[in-house]
Parts: sequence; structure tokens; C-alpha cells
Amino acid sequence: MSLPPTEMVVHLPRHAGSLRNLDFAKYYGKDCDVVTYATQRAIDRITRASTESGGKTLSASTISSYYKNGLRFFLPFCSTFAKALQRDLCLDDINRQFIDHFIAHLRQSGVRPATQKARYQSTKSVLVVMGQAGWIAKDIFPRNPFPNYNRSTNSQTALSEPERRSIMRAIKADMQTIIAKSEPLTSDELSVCLLAIAARTGINPIPAVELLTDCLQPHPIKADRYVLASFKRRGNATHIQSLRRAVDVESMFSALPDVARIIDLVRERNSIPREASNYPKLLFVYESRSNAHPGKSAFYLKMFSPKALRHFSIGIR
Repeated sequence: MSLPPTEMVVHLPRHAGSLRNLDFAKYYGKDCDVVTYATQRAIDRITRASTESGGKTLSASTISSYYKNGLRFFLPFCSTFAKALQRDLCLDDINRQFIDHFIAHLRQSGVRPATQKARYQSTKSVLVVMGQAGWIAKDIFPRNPFPNYNRSTNSQTALSEPERRSIMRAIKADMQTIIAKSEPLTSDELSVCLLAIAARTGINPIPAVELLTDCLQPHPIKADRYVLASFKRRGNATHIQSLRRAVDVESMFSALPDVARIIDLVRERNSIPREASNYPKLLFVYESRSNAHPGKSAFYLKMFSPKALRHFSIGIR
């Protein structure tokens, strides 16, 4: 079947709510048409069952909430994830790792934990229908992904606002010095670039260190944003697959244009040492200034070490 389908609206029976027509049209053409169509079919299936049973299976209001509180957030996430994978999303991608990423995405959304849980539960209800139909696997949901969601929990203490401003001023000053130069970046300069990226996106230091040169993609929904994706390393070397899978994704963040400029700077300024190294796909590669063998002028190419960030605090986020 060619996608998108001719009919992209699911019509709900009359009910107390104001949302009667569930329009999927705006979610097509975003690199996840197969998943969008499957969710549309799932909604259509439970809507038909509701109509035939006179609302005894599920009420029209409940179905409306699945779309308004669930799919309205899930489908844009699918599109963003497809952009990170640099290919169209398929139903086989909807697995446990994918659900874990969606949960992490909800936790990073900035809304209250109760709202995060409500969005997850509404989405899960539709995915369960898809699993029952045999379109996706059934056993992909973690047990209790939002524990104590209605309680206040103590997290790691962040830096005070004056401390955070002081760090950001220092990073900004160092970045201005780096930008003014033109030669390849040293390990210390890469440290500053990495901290600037982490401070602006919230990415953890280790995934940040292992960013690939193609880690940044245009955001499929927001024109002024980018998708910053890190991928897990396999063994002692970065394993780049021609067909990336959900299980390969380490983390995914929304990034502003200033982050894109930093990544472009690192990619361009260190292109020569990167191409000559054993890590041609890794972003943070530099040419060592040390001389391990006295009397020889050869330099050695090394991957930027995560140990350099051991004093970095997540409090700057």
C-alpha cells in the first residue's frame, strides 16, 4: 500500500468532548509514515469497536484522549527518532529500547511527572492495540516506568545561579578565543567545545565524547532546532552500521543553532587529524602534542579521553 493513505482522519462518534475528528495528515511525510499509519489504523479499529458496542468497549472521549494526550507527542518523537537514525522508521523499530528512549524524551520535556505519565499511558494504550494486532511486539513495556511520580524526590544538587553564570561566562570567553583561531583544535580546546555542547543540550559527558561527525540532523518539526544523537560504541572501536537501529542510540537531544556552529567548527578544524586517525567517524579527535619517542618528530593521533571531564558537574544544566 502506498502512503500516505487517501483517508487520514478518524471520525469519532458524538461525545461530550470537543475533539471529534482525529486528523493524522500532519504526521505523514515525516519519515515515519508506516508507524503513523499503524497508529491511525489502531485508533480506527478501537473507534469502530466503540461505535458497534455503543461505547461499552471504550468511550469516544477516551479514544480522543489517546490521540490528544498520547499520539500528539508520540508521533513527533517518532519523526525525530527517524531523523537521528537517518532513515525511515519502521514497525520493527518499536521495541523495548525505543520505548525507553520515548520515556527519556518525556522526562526531558519539562512537564510535571504526572503529565509525563499520562502521555505515556495514552500512547501505550494505542501501542498495546498494535501489539494485539501483531504489528509490533507485545513485551516492550517496562514495569512501572514512572515510580513515585506524584512525590517530590531529591535529585543531585545543581549549581547555584551565580555559579552557573560564572561557568557559562568562562566557557563563552574560551569559545571566543577558539573561534578567533584557524588551526586544528587541541585537546584542551576540544574540552571547552564539549563542555559548551553539554551545557547547552544536557547531554552527559561520555555520550558527548563519543559523538560522531554526523551526530547533528535538522529537526523534523522545529525549523530552528536540530536533533543531536549519540550512538553506543561496540567493543573497542566505534561500530558504524549502514542501517542504524533503535538499540544503537545512546541519547537524543534537541539542539539550537549555536550548538550546530560548535559542532561544525570541531568537524572542520580537525578534519585532517581525524581522517588520518583510526577514528575517522568520531567528532572529538585531535593530534597529540606530546612526543612519546624523544628524537622523533612524529605525532600520534588519539581519541579524546572521557577522563578529561571527571570534574564536570551536571549542575550546569
